[in-house]
Amino acid sequence: MEANKHVVSKHRLPISNAEPRGVLKVTFVNYVNPNKGDYNGGCCDPFPFYCDDCDTYFEICLQSTYTPVAKMDKCIKFVRTKMREDDNFKFDATFGSKGEKNPLEYHFDDSWQGTFSIYMEVWDNDGGNLFGVGSARDLIDKVYGKYQYLAAGSDSSRPRVYPKTLTGSRSGLGVFSPTSTAITLSLHCDPHYYDGYCSQYCKAQDSVAAGHYTCDSRGRKICRKGWQGTDCKEHKGVYMNSCRSQPCQHGGLCQNNGTSYYCQCAPGYHGNHCEKEIDLCVSAPCWHNATCVNYRTDFKCQCLPGFDGRLCQNDINECVSNNCANGAVCKDGINSYSCSCLAGYAGKYCTIDIDECSSSPCFPHGICKDGINNYTCSCLDGFRGRHCDENIDDCDPNPCEHNGNCTDGINDYTCSCVQGWVGKNCSSNRDECVGQPCRNNGTCHDSINDYNCSCAVGFTGKDCQININDCQPQPCQHNGVCVDGVNSFACLCKAGYSGTLCEVNIDDCKDSPCKHGQCHDGINQYHCACSVGYKGRNCDIEIDECLSSPCVNNATCIDEIGNFFCSCALGYEGRRCENRINYCKNVTCLYGGVCVNELAGYRCECREGYNGTLCENTPCTWQPCWHNASCTLNDNTIRGFECDCSELNYGFKYRYDGELCENDIDNCDPKYHHFDEGIGLTENGLDWTELSD
Repeated sequence: MEANKHVVSKHRLPISNAEPRGVLKVTFVNYVNPNKGDYNGGCCDPFPFYCDDCDTYFEICLQSTYTPVAKMDKCIKFVRTKMREDDNFKFDATFGSKGEKNPLEYHFDDSWQGTFSIYMEVWDNDGGNLFGVGSARDLIDKVYGKYQYLAAGSDSSRPRVYPKTLTGSRSGLGVFSPTSTAITLSLHCDPHYYDGYCSQYCKAQDSVAAGHYTCDSRGRKICRKGWQGTDCKEHKGVYMNSCRSQPCQHGGLCQNNGTSYYCQCAPGYHGNHCEKEIDLCVSAPCWHNATCVNYRTDFKCQCLPGFDGRLCQNDINECVSNNCANGAVCKDGINSYSCSCLAGYAGKYCTIDIDECSSSPCFPHGICKDGINNYTCSCLDGFRGRHCDENIDDCDPNPCEHNGNCTDGINDYTCSCVQGWVGKNCSSNRDECVGQPCRNNGTCHDSINDYNCSCAVGFTGKDCQININDCQPQPCQHNGVCVDGVNSFACLCKAGYSGTLCEVNIDDCKDSPCKHGQCHDGINQYHCACSVGYKGRNCDIEIDECLSSPCVNNATCIDEIGNFFCSCALGYEGRRCENRINYCKNVTCLYGGVCVNELAGYRCECREGYNGTLCENTPCTWQPCWHNASCTLNDNTIRGFECDCSELNYGFKYRYDGELCENDIDNCDPKYHHFDEGIGLTENGLDWTELSD
């Protein structure tokens, strides 16, 4: 039936097969990439001794066909996800790079046949592009999923739910096991649509224009009391001009047939009464979140910035005209671009010359001059080298005379002269008292090449250099070091002690350094006794019990505080999902059938001739014997059963024979009868009349 034409029948209620309407939801649950591998057998980010995590993102394409096509331009729904720096994770509720929600929703219409497919590409974002070498992304896996005969639930509160697993296609010698993505499919019909494929439309009405009926559970119209005909618009027993009420809307032409009518709709409208405007935007033809504007006979896509094309399918290359300077490489984005600068430049457009002097490489003995990705140091007097960090040795050659000892300084030197010599270079004979050899306020008395010191109270020695030791005997506790003064002393305490005599043990637990544990004070140290599930110097590191991969058989490990939980894959159970569920444990297959344990349940393999969930159907179940003869199982026969015709042959009336009692015997043939003396005979032979009595 055409979309803009509806014929009302006098003898049956219309409607039935409408354009399907409903919602398909695809929820992405979790993802696992074994060994952090890529599509060609390598790993995403290789290092000398290990593989780093992949920077994972997905390009997901929902398609309306049963067999998926490996192209991203055949999508009824497309999304590129945000990047995750991991190879084993659960999907977020908002996972699209442009804020798309999880699950993906597709509102299907007349294209829905209970069939759709998924094509998905898994990518590593940086793909070995270290220092500009390699491609900008690496393929991790290609994933194909196809589904058919998927019936929908009656409404959004009672959807049909189908848990599924998408397994990648990568394979070959040296290639890691394929990726695994757990998803959940959910389907339900829109209001007023019925049956498993939402193709039956019915909405209760009670008006002159729409009719007088209710809907049953299958979407069929049930006329209200006193009404009959198509859409229940006729009073019982009354002839009506169906076009009198002008039921056709939007300029539709009503064609009356006495007790029925149909509407010829104007362009751009459809429906029984031309009440529906054709919405070309229902199929969401516009890409990249563009806004679809319906014009009845056509539609227009209003693109978001950064896209163009009739369907907004083209990503505009902003690098065609760009401001990247100084040899920078332009990288296209969405409605934007970025500049990859050469060494020595920075800024959005690489116009800023990086100041290599900002880190003060010449400090403190030189002045830095910036260059392009380079710098030079102008050294102060007395220094040299790339960073002016080498002190020039002013003692080379030795300027000191008369065996004087030279000590280098900053752009200078000092001569330590032997006894009897003075001057910058030890070139002059000296007065031994000129240099004030007597220390600590001692008085010098010069002599010939010698001197004598009169010491102040508290000092002794040739030069009054010896301070009388007030540290004897040792006053400092806990191995503290005693520092002698003038008629006094001071204690330098070992780490962990304080006080005048180092008598106090410092409490290292005072500031509560243990985050999740009990602190025990020591000598200049402390020890943390960590609570269960934590470790580290300060018990501040939560232990990841999932690092040892305790969960087996593709189970998902969930870390907890001091514990872990395994979310088992289909068909497994146990603390670590180590046990295969035995569905055959309490199942007995009949008639010698063998129970086969599978991931999602059990299956009985029946002997030939038997079938049913428990092999309960035998060769006799379907009554193969003719004329209601008895069927008996017999494994020694070709058919596995035999028919007993004897109960059909009573008295002397032989009626049926054959393997299935299918032959009707000629009762007039004497060869089927065995006579004895009790049988009545006449001159002409057997008295058939008597037998018939």
